[in-house]
Amino acid sequence: MSGTGATAGASMEASEVGTIDMKLEVVTLPVSDIDRAKGFYQSLGWRFDGDIRWGEFRGIQSTPPRSECSISFGPSDSGSCRPWIGSTLGAGRLRYRCGA
Repeated sequence: MSGTGATAGASMEASEVGTIDMKLEVVTLPVSDIDRAKGFYQSLGWRFDGDIRWGEFRGIQSTPPRSECSISFGPSDSGSCRPWIGSTLGAGRLRYRCGA
């Protein structure tokens, strides 16, 4: 009879898991008016990082003062969010494309 390699009386304790330094780098929020959102957050002193245009899609990215996390704003005309790559703002970072 074959077995799983586990023996009677074997320890069932989980091994200790190491810690991982995790940071939130970007959050995406859908907005109905991108230019209005851009103006509002700039008036609060947020740094404007860039304007992303990809086909018909347009989004912006801003960062609050003293924050390590940026906020991306995109169209809210659709309930679907799909991953997209922001090549203009740090190639390879996965963000979410909200909209058509």
